[in-house]
Amino acid sequence: MRAALSDLVILSLAETGAARWELTWSEPVRLRLPGGLAETLPPALDALLADWPDPTPLRAVLASTRPVARN
Repeated sequence: MRAALSDLVILSLAETGAARWELTWSEPVRLRLPGGLAETLPPALDALLADWPDPTPLRAVLASTRPVARN
């Protein structure tokens, strides 16, 4: 379940432009996450999948990666 949820979050981040795939000839494809997300995402997923689920940390992570609307 955790792997599937992580995949969905990463897909959402890539779709919004918050995360991006980096392609090079010399290395495997790498996912580039916004600063600090690699550290904050795992605990947020754990909180959502706990015995008493708490979606607040994951909502905060996703909200912090949304692009700012420009006029």
